[in-house]
Amino acid sequence: MSSTKSSRKRTAKASSDNAAISFDLLSSLTYMAALADGNPSREILLRMTIAQNYQTGVYFRQVYLLAKRMGFEYTRAFRMVARKAGATTVKNHLLRFAGAITAGVSESEFLAQEARVEREMYINNYYRSLEALAKWGDAYAALLVSISLGVVVAMISTMLSDLGDIFVTALTGSTFFVSFFGVYIIHRTAPHEDKNYQNRRGPKMRRMARRAFYYLVPPGVVLGIIIG
Repeated sequence: MSSTKSSRKRTAKASSDNAAISFDLLSSLTYMAALADGNPSREILLRMTIAQNYQTGVYFRQVYLLAKRMGFEYTRAFRMVARKAGATTVKNHLLRFAGAITAGVSESEFLAQEARVEREMYINNYYRSLEALAKWGDAYAALLVSISLGVVVAMISTMLSDLGDIFVTALTGSTFFVSFFGVYIIHRTAPHEDKNYQNRRGPKMRRMARRAFYYLVPPGVVLGIIIG
């Protein structure tokens, strides 16, 4: 009973296309292509892929269970799981896998080609995300410049006449909202990987940024509280 609930939960996590699904599918295909060079049986190929615990492994696990425990042919098992898959990239891959088995194509050649195509798609999507990130960064800089000019004009106006506490509060809130919203958008559009491989100290710029954060942010918070 617990395994059924776990499978449903994992299927829900892999129910749509996103960067994590694309990365996991690429990792699974790369692993399967490397493993297929040794000409293992299809059962071993799927079982070893499932053991890697990628999000896409839940689909290969369903295929394995249909073929191994329920006696379905692999072509039918792949097509049945593809009909239930929510992620379009995974669905297309499963259907192509079934077609390759029906046509008698070598699994090593098929998986190598699939890994190559998925790698190109992942690279293209990654560069598109970088271009979108650059555009959002420019837009965020323009918003900050605009709101800064508004603050400067408001400060000059307060020297000439009393604008009231409501106006100052609204201006402060709008500045905070624009800054927070811009950072949130940049965070959502920026491409990222779940696993980053680096040495213990990391790149020089990252070490400088971490050092600046530790040395400047706490005094800035304390100074802001005192001034407030």
